[in-house]
Amino acid sequence: MSPKNDQEEALVKFVSRLEHRCIGYQALHVHFSKLQPQNRADSVTRVSESLLRRLVTTYDDQLFRLTNNDMILVCRGKQVKDVRGVLGRIQALVKRDPLFAGGDEEAANGFGTWNDLSVSWSEFMTRTEVLLDQMLSTKESKGKGKGKGKEDDEEEAKPADPMDAARLGRLEASLKSVDLSNFIRRQQVCAIAGTHAPQPVFEELFISVADLRRVTMPDVDLLANPTLFQQLTNTFDYRMIAALHKTGQLGASLPFSINLNIATVMSSEFIKFVERVRRNDSSTFIVEFQVGDVFTNMKDFMFARDFSRESGFRICLDALSHASLTLIDFTRLDLALYKLFWDTEIDGLPESSLDDMKDAVKAAGPERMILSRCDRPHAVPFGRGLGIGLFQGWRIDSALRPKTV
Repeated sequence: MSPKNDQEEALVKFVSRLEHRCIGYQALHVHFSKLQPQNRADSVTRVSESLLRRLVTTYDDQLFRLTNNDMILVCRGKQVKDVRGVLGRIQALVKRDPLFAGGDEEAANGFGTWNDLSVSWSEFMTRTEVLLDQMLSTKESKGKGKGKGKEDDEEEAKPADPMDAARLGRLEASLKSVDLSNFIRRQQVCAIAGTHAPQPVFEELFISVADLRRVTMPDVDLLANPTLFQQLTNTFDYRMIAALHKTGQLGASLPFSINLNIATVMSSEFIKFVERVRRNDSSTFIVEFQVGDVFTNMKDFMFARDFSRESGFRICLDALSHASLTLIDFTRLDLALYKLFWDTEIDGLPESSLDDMKDAVKAAGPERMILSRCDRPHAVPFGRGLGIGLFQGWRIDSALRPKTV
């Protein structure tokens, strides 16, 4: 077996080293690959990964995410009830998948596999190697393709190389000479009431990764490795902060938001940025945190939240899905804004799920909830039906453009 994914290779090496010292070790395999595609969307797996990482507390604990989105947690000395509690919360995200039609106990046996490695190391290792071999075979067979047209052949002849550490180093070095202000884009968040036209409330500023890739590394997939891309966003954070000051955004009449990592807000560079904003009384801004970042770094997030209240900026919890929305304790978080992503899965949700979403919007505060990615005509009416008051997306942009004759 020759796994090509870094996580899969690391899994094999890690578990292999436990062969003669696996006392106290357990392994939980969460089979996302068994779910229907709509139930293993990125938003669901991202929240699930954050929940599992709460169990990674020592060097004996490791979490691996496979190519097929399955996740394997190898840990030592954990309470079974704690692991089952996390698995139960993940199952709640996908409980309407056909896999769960047989009842909770049967579903748990099919969705989450638990092994005591001190008695079943060999069995677990064999099953894992078979799984990785199957994934590798599937990947190779898909790569061959059949009956493709000329454009497909040309695309396959020049595939984008995955991001790796060496390419990341070259990109970060090249960014030192690139004016990132040329890649800053903006999109307004608007309030919509009754039949009135959208009213801008603030605008989000972000770096266009697609445009940056075309200019700097057109043959590299910047998103292929989530860990390395996360590191790249740290670079984006600091360059964005510098660019805002340079381009004179501070002092703009309309408030703005920027998406940052929690680690950035804990830095001295960000504190200096806040001080510059304070010197300009007309500037107001919002920091958007990704939901996965928040639940992975809850302690640092709570500190950042308290710091925001002292410093005058507001916080928006970004990248909520329809599944994660109903799991949030809004009373505990007590943030200024929350951003829910619209997606096509929402169209097929049953009434019970829609009722749960309405309850969540009410708990958060309709005036604090943003429905983002409103790119379809019925997205805004849907959001208003839930009680949402703020909207963002290309449909909103179109409504804001002056009408031409």
